[in-house]
Amino acid sequence: MAEDTLALAQDIVNNKARWYCETLQLAQAVLDLSARVRALEAERDEVNALADRYATAHGFYVGNALGVLLALLDEPTGEDVPS
Repeated sequence: MAEDTLALAQDIVNNKARWYCETLQLAQAVLDLSARVRALEAERDEVNALADRYATAHGFYVGNALGVLLALLDEPTGEDVPS
């Protein structure tokens, strides 16, 4: 009887220890993921800032190029459109 109680107590202790270890591992994984998310957000912000600067600096040229492209697309081709 005492051996059964001791074995049960040991199982409980082992299960709690395993639960604590798994909880710590999960907490560490969450911290790692949070750090990665912050790094990705910072990278995204940097890319957005670069894109904004590029768009501002080259917006005039891009706008003109798009205008020319749209004008070319709107030009009649001389082909008959089937009715």
